[in-house]
Amino acid sequence: MANLSLQDLIIRLHEQDQSLQMFTQKRGGGAGELSFFHELSDLDMLSEETVEEHIGRAVLAFLSAKYESDLFGLDRYRQAGKSFAASMDDESALLLASGDAENEFEGAMLRIYRFDESWTLEDIEGMTALLERAARSGSKKAKKFLREDWPERSLMFRKRLERSG
Repeated sequence: MANLSLQDLIIRLHEQDQSLQMFTQKRGGGAGELSFFHELSDLDMLSEETVEEHIGRAVLAFLSAKYESDLFGLDRYRQAGKSFAASMDDESALLLASGDAENEFEGAMLRIYRFDESWTLEDIEGMTALLERAARSGSKKAKKFLREDWPERSLMFRKRLERSG
C-alpha cells in the first residue's frame, strides 16, 4: 500500500454493519492508521437522494475541505460542507429529542461522526451518557454499540485529544 497523506480518502464497504465507511490518514498516526470521516448506511438512504449523490457529495465536501483548488467546483462544496455539518447537527438534535430509543441512538451516532479536535473529554463523557440513555430506553443498537464498539472508539478519541492538545 502506498503511503497515505491527510488529503487521501479511503472508502470501505463494511458488510457486517451494512455500511459504507470513509476514512482519512490519522493526523500524527503511523502508516495505515486511519481516522473516521463519514459513514453511510441503508437507513441513511430513506430520502429521495440516491446513494451516488450522497457518496459524491461526501467525497466532494471532503476534497473541498482538504484542498484550496477550485477544480471540479470545489469552492461550491466548501459552503455545502458547512451546510451539511449544520444539517447533521440539526438532525442529531431532533433525533435526540424524539423520545424514541432508536432515534436517540441515531442522533448520538450523528454527533460521534462529527468528532474533531474541538471536542473535550467532557464531550466524550457526554456521548457515553447519550448512548447509555438510548440503551436504557431500549435501543438494541445502542446496547450493542456500547458493548462492542464504544470502548475502543472512545479510547481512540481520548488518545487523539491527548495528541492534539
